[in-house]
Amino acid sequence: MDEPPPERREGLLQAATDELLERLRTLGDLTRSVGSTTLGAVPGPLPRAAADVLGSIRSLVDQVPPPTAVVDVFAEEVKAKRALVQAMQVQLASFDKQLELLEQSLGPLQAWGRQWAAVQHGVADVLHRSARPTRDS
Repeated sequence: MDEPPPERREGLLQAATDELLERLRTLGDLTRSVGSTTLGAVPGPLPRAAADVLGSIRSLVDQVPPPTAVVDVFAEEVKAKRALVQAMQVQLASFDKQLELLEQSLGPLQAWGRQWAAVQHGVADVLHRSARPTRDS
């Protein structure tokens, strides 16, 4: 059985969450209306206090972000970090290529330097030998 793509799964999860929240709001509205009707029959300040509490709870429920909000933010952060890592990998690959070319370019220079050192050493030996006094003199 084929799984839906991640975008479709996220959309389905968001739709299910929205549906759940809507049903919870509806349940809260029904409970409040039943409670308001019942509280209307109770004399004294109790109905007003209960209505205030229910109103406060309703406003708190409306202010609460959807449960997936934190997960969505975290998922975006992970996606951004992965993009950053991929960009760094591209930069490192480019830097590695540059170092490889520099290393290849230094090869002939090293060979020339070794040859030059050998020539210098040979000339120094000849000069050193010619500067030494001979036993015949």
